[in-house]
Amino acid sequence: MISLNRIVILVVVVTLAKTRTSTEAAKLPPEFDICKRNDPNINTCLRSAIQKAIRVMKDGIPSLHLLPTDPLDITRITIEQGRNRPVSLSMDLRDMKLRGLSTCEVRNVSIDIPNKHVEVDVFIPLLTLDSNYIMDGKFLVLPVTGEGKSVGKIENAHIHVNFEAKPEIKKGNEHWNVFRFDLTISNITKLETEFENLFNGNQELAKPTIAALNDDWSLLWDEVRPAMEIAFGTVLKNVANVIFSSVAEKDMLPL
Repeated sequence: MISLNRIVILVVVVTLAKTRTSTEAAKLPPEFDICKRNDPNINTCLRSAIQKAIRVMKDGIPSLHLLPTDPLDITRITIEQGRNRPVSLSMDLRDMKLRGLSTCEVRNVSIDIPNKHVEVDVFIPLLTLDSNYIMDGKFLVLPVTGEGKSVGKIENAHIHVNFEAKPEIKKGNEHWNVFRFDLTISNITKLETEFENLFNGNQELAKPTIAALNDDWSLLWDEVRPAMEIAFGTVLKNVANVIFSSVAEKDMLPL
């Protein structure tokens, strides 16, 4: 939940699909594993199938008009926070590239087909975020200001995805249309950041500030995590809908 002294403004504009010229439903590519909807071990089957699909999607899937998914592009994340907090940073992150999704380990899947409800747990050893940044504010007792290139590294992220879809009929076939997609990130073991051109390149000020940000990384993570969860969730929801819009349920989960 976003508290009253914290405002998170998020703008995500990504292009994940090429323009589809055909109106015919697509099929899953042969590299994908298919799970039968009546399989009593469907959750186990889907865990393996999703794991394989994530690897395949890394370089894009032309037959589904899906562009590469690792890295994922996030156009902008803006975080505005109220004053009177130990960490009160205004951050504008633009042209972000999120790398590492294809290295994930899918650990658990649970599906309720009639209600089109899916939950997935994954582990990612390293997520890297490259972006252009503008930052101003305070971290503990240190003033922080700068503009330039930034790199963030999130180590050992446990991600839980919980989404629901509604039916959408296309050419007589039922497709899934995801309308709710919640993503949470927990139990990370490190957030390492590097900001070029802090204090307009003054290294006497920049070095101790970056050291403080990395020494007390959990404080910084508490501030940026909600916006990151919303951003990553929005992008992955778009990925899911590109696939579901292309492939009918009967081909996604056949009898």
